[in-house]
Amino acid sequence: MCRLIVSILVCISTLLVTAPLLAQDLTIMPVGDSLTVGLQGGYRKPLFENLKEHGFILKETGSKFSSYEAYRGATVGQLNKSLLISMGKYAPDIILLMVGTNDAASGRPASMYQKRLSSLVKKVFTAYPCISLYISEIPLIKGKEHIVRKYNKVILDVVLEYTSKYNIFLVEGAEDISFNHFSKDGVHLKPSGYKILSSLWFNVLRDTLNRDQTCLFD
Repeated sequence: MCRLIVSILVCISTLLVTAPLLAQDLTIMPVGDSLTVGLQGGYRKPLFENLKEHGFILKETGSKFSSYEAYRGATVGQLNKSLLISMGKYAPDIILLMVGTNDAASGRPASMYQKRLSSLVKKVFTAYPCISLYISEIPLIKGKEHIVRKYNKVILDVVLEYTSKYNIFLVEGAEDISFNHFSKDGVHLKPSGYKILSSLWFNVLRDTLNRDQTCLFD
């Protein structure tokens, strides 16, 4: 009898330790340019389907169809001017940020991109220090691969700049998406490319959403 009780207690304790406490009732705002707008929901549709299948109940928010905050042709400088207004209006708990493709396509130097991206991140955390910010690498651009690689190094540097104080996470791998998954313009993605991108977002979100993301500013 005692052995049975002990076995039951061990099983219960194992379940309590290993069963994830899934994130619930959080609002999430995808932010960026046309790669966030996407084709037929872009990376967003498969990402949120995957999150739901794994028990993460997250509500999308933003000015675009109440689901996201992204604009075709958007640059990091333009988001510097508009993002905080949208955050104040829609109050997201989580931001998914992917921006820089239009900056890179225009040939802006990585140093300028770094200054503007760091400024944007600083503004976000100054206004909302307890928010969780996920920043993704950007996919390559045909003919401008070297510029994009410099931009993605900048993204890593900016994340490292703030990671000791805030809930900021890097989503890697977009740079590795093959041009076989790109549309003819060499910039935008086919549905297969967006599916790969969604899996990159999902892997990081799955591994971090239930982490103790302690806010030092409460």
